[in-house]
Amino acid sequence: MAIAVAGSAVATPKGYLQVKAGQGVSVELEGVGARVSDGGDGVLFRGLDARRYWVTARREGYEVQRSSVDVVTGNVVVHHLQPWQPIPVGVVEPKASKGVGALIVQTFPVEATVDAKRLGWRKIKKGDAPFIASNIPAGTHRITFCNTYKCIDYRAKIEPNRLLSILVDFDPGEIEDVSDLHRRQLVEWRRQCADGEEHLCKQACDLDVALSPGRKSVACEQLEPSTEALARKVPVEDEYTTVSRPPPCIFDESHLTEVTLETSDYYEVYLEERLLGRGPRVVASLPMGCVELRTVNEKLGIDRRVRVDVDPEVSVRYRVEP
Repeated sequence: MAIAVAGSAVATPKGYLQVKAGQGVSVELEGVGARVSDGGDGVLFRGLDARRYWVTARREGYEVQRSSVDVVTGNVVVHHLQPWQPIPVGVVEPKASKGVGALIVQTFPVEATVDAKRLGWRKIKKGDAPFIASNIPAGTHRITFCNTYKCIDYRAKIEPNRLLSILVDFDPGEIEDVSDLHRRQLVEWRRQCADGEEHLCKQACDLDVALSPGRKSVACEQLEPSTEALARKVPVEDEYTTVSRPPPCIFDESHLTEVTLETSDYYEVYLEERLLGRGPRVVASLPMGCVELRTVNEKLGIDRRVRVDVDPEVSVRYRVEP
């Protein structure tokens, strides 16, 4: 049967979004609303403006997924959800520290399954994207990684408020801890995001949301300008106008490094409202990345802010002259 479409009226072009989701999954599109998938085609959204939207997906018994998608006028955009991560249900070992941590798993080859009975994970399929799990109870957990020809057992030590990132190489049967490299990469993504690299903002934002659900992310804020910011948008002819205020400092609070801060006189040194120490030399634990410090000397009437780029591979001694 043919369907005739009248072509006399010209409507304003809009965008279309199809979110691939299994039966019973609730998909919420920012500013539009939530719908429940009946399987099949997933969830369909029509008549969308061309912009970036946040997609929040919920499935009973699993961690909430949150990601962003760009809708283009006159185009159909298909958005795929990540593999579902069951909410950890295991009992933390008595000697384990309180709190939760996060885990990132890469495999080579990429097709694999992740199994951890104490966490409620039952052969979760992993595809091209890394497996990212948040809110894991601190402690040691046995995790099994399998592909078509081999299984590897691994005892993952999850520390409170820390990221464990591993790379599983099936052929030699080796597992490499790449946590430090991944943390530095995330710090660099955040840094480049602040410098205007929008595609890195999305990567950093997606990872921030996965690792720290509900926590404020500077990268996500870069992707979501406020209404006031949009109203103040610089006209096209002035788009290269510069401002004197530097971009916000971005650092990795999950990875601390002991450094020595040196001044030419006696100062109190603060990180935000926390006093790090007093004197011409202060030893303190600072997060990696751009850190803004306050140096105070009441007798000299000095209260100034100083920026330090903390990178232990470059140096562990820094001059903080006000």
